[in-house]
Amino acid sequence: MWGDKMIIEKQILTALIMTFLVGTVTAQEDKGKAVAIVDGTTIYDAELISSNSIAQMADEQRQQLLEKALNAAIDQQLMHAAAVKEGLDKDPEYIAAVASQKMMMVQRKFESDANVYEQQFEALNSARDRDAVKEEDIDASYKENAAKYKGRSEERAKHIIRSQLANQKYRMVYADWLETLVGEFTVKANGSTLPASDIVTAVQQDSGRLDRSIGGLDPLWLAVTKAAGITVPDDIATAKPESLSEVRKQLLTLTITVGKSDIKLQNLYQFQALKSQSSPIRLGPELFGIIKTYIVWEKAQAEGFFETDEYKKQALVFNSRNALARNRGDLAKLLLINHFVQKQGFYNTADVTVEDAEVDAFYAEHGARYKRLENRPNGIERVRKVIERILKLQISESKKEDFLKELRAGADIDRL
Repeated sequence: MWGDKMIIEKQILTALIMTFLVGTVTAQEDKGKAVAIVDGTTIYDAELISSNSIAQMADEQRQQLLEKALNAAIDQQLMHAAAVKEGLDKDPEYIAAVASQKMMMVQRKFESDANVYEQQFEALNSARDRDAVKEEDIDASYKENAAKYKGRSEERAKHIIRSQLANQKYRMVYADWLETLVGEFTVKANGSTLPASDIVTAVQQDSGRLDRSIGGLDPLWLAVTKAAGITVPDDIATAKPESLSEVRKQLLTLTITVGKSDIKLQNLYQFQALKSQSSPIRLGPELFGIIKTYIVWEKAQAEGFFETDEYKKQALVFNSRNALARNRGDLAKLLLINHFVQKQGFYNTADVTVEDAEVDAFYAEHGARYKRLENRPNGIERVRKVIERILKLQISESKKEDFLKELRAGADIDRL
């Protein structure tokens, strides 16, 4: 038993290392050529854009894209320096955001592993086949729901219906497959075993075979909190956040065990809002998604799938994508820039006013692109709201650009 736990812990540690360190090492070893120095900080071409994505471009197009990427990288460096100068890198809100993103990346690794395992099953793959959907089923659905597709062409509507029917079939086939795994792995909440029937009910709800509860607590959450000895009020979704401090505390100590994997709610990005006393408590379908992922992951682990060549090949693809993403910008750096932009209030449009004449002028020039939306119910009103948002965004971008001009003017920028 202890040995099994050590294996799981090793897998989790491996996920952490692969998720966070591969990109860092790549960034350190393969920075490429220095292209600019901003106030003493060097920017390298490998940080700008993937070389694979521009390899087939014409020289002029490639140069334009690289120039645009370099300008963006310079602006990012200037904003990052400004954020550090203001001490925002010590802001608890920013630190929490970094921690949450790291949690998300670890969780994404487990989800990726589970997904790669699922792809080994032909029944699941064939269920996704949109071309296998019968034309008569598409025609029948279109005839029954034609009103829903007002403003769309029949061809476009049937394209959507084909995807919907394929997705419905996949959900049913997937639910049948997942149910076969449920009995193989015990699910516990704070050490107390949940009946397999509760997990099966959640599977059926996720597939659409059973309706989700309307009002009250999600049945899976009800089963989990009951097993864990946590008392949750019926009106938790509407209760005042400040009255739920004890419930928050108990939920954050909740540990879900799936097979040999222990999953602490406080370490999951989906539930970080529980740590905020001012946020409402939303207990939705995310819990099932986590349990489902770990059931599949445990099955793959039990079968030794993570030692196969097929998995290792897919894992390299996953990790290379993360490495490329980090080469184009350090995660913590980008989060700090985003935090800085929010604090500056560039995109706070609550007090921004757009005149009707401005909306009319924009529509006169670009209205043709909104004809489809215009033909839907309340179309004119919806189009005007879209245009208003666009104009507010343009005003926000203008404010940000004015600010950046000041930063550029006061910086030592050397393009190499």
